[in-house]
Amino acid sequence: MEELLRDLPEIFERKFQQRLQPLLERQDRLLEDNQHLRQQMRQLTATNVEMRQLPPAAPAATPAPAAPAEALQLPTLPDKPPKRWSFLGNRSDSNRAA
Repeated sequence: MEELLRDLPEIFERKFQQRLQPLLERQDRLLEDNQHLRQQMRQLTATNVEMRQLPPAAPAATPAPAAPAEALQLPTLPDKPPKRWSFLGNRSDSNRAA
């Protein structure tokens, strides 16, 4: 019994380390991810600042190539959504109608 009592602190320390190890590994991964994301953010911010400082692009001097006769015709979209999409807008109007 005395031997168990002497070994008890070591047993608790070992169990604690076993439980703590996965948490420390996860913390390391999160810190690495955080550092990587911050680095990406700094690069993107620097690129954005550089893009704002560039003069606007001049129109292309060469004309666009002529479209083939079988070119894809895309539909034109209205400037405003149809009224049936009004559920995204003011809800008070729909509450009065009900």
